[in-house]
Amino acid sequence: MKRPKKIKEPNFSNNSYHYYRKSLQKVVKTVEKKALKMPLKRFDNTIALQNSLYALIDDLINVVKSTFGSFKLLPVLNKWTKSISTHHARKFDSKVKKYKDIEVSIKDSINTSVKDEVIKRIAYNVSLIKTVEEDLKAKLRNDLTKLILDGRGENVKDIVKNRIGQSHRRLKIIAHDQTLKLSKAITVEKSKALGAKEFIYRTSLDEKVRKSHRDANGKTYSLEKSRGLDLQLDVNCRCTKEILFNF
Repeated sequence: MKRPKKIKEPNFSNNSYHYYRKSLQKVVKTVEKKALKMPLKRFDNTIALQNSLYALIDDLINVVKSTFGSFKLLPVLNKWTKSISTHHARKFDSKVKKYKDIEVSIKDSINTSVKDEVIKRIAYNVSLIKTVEEDLKAKLRNDLTKLILDGRGENVKDIVKNRIGQSHRRLKIIAHDQTLKLSKAITVEKSKALGAKEFIYRTSLDEKVRKSHRDANGKTYSLEKSRGLDLQLDVNCRCTKEILFNF
């Protein structure tokens, strides 16, 4: 029986990740810049400051809303997905062509399945970024309202900077995780279109690898529904697939 050809999926696209991360974090930096220009005084629980702080909360929420609202996310996502697709084609398609000339019909199938995956990923990222905006607005409102109700003598500026900083870090995680996931999804769609049915699970072989992922290393899984595919849905999973092709 002819042994299957093994083709490893592409490595992480650093350029795609950095572009997406910087684009997203620019929004939060703009929010921070505008917020820090506002009168974020130390709260001392006087009636006058209570009233001014309630007004400040509304102003802060409007800053977050207007800044995220003016951010042109779709052009960023289109450029990001195109960058990943180009990187994937350069690293993966060239390896496939060593063994097989891709027929037009298969190419069409690949283009359709990859396009569908990209559309789904764009829609999902739009919803992800929306949750970051909504979460930031809710936490700013809750933190500052609680400050008024508790009467704590805290620095409003520190609270605001802390919450914005959390959003900044969250967007970095999203950019990294989603870059990984889109590339992995493209691998699956292309491989299935080319007739592959299975892959070998490969980890990064370092101390950061999750135990469940380490246990899966070297095992063969289906490209349809399998535990191997489910494991790679974990946040920032760096594990890869070695696709088995019967060319």
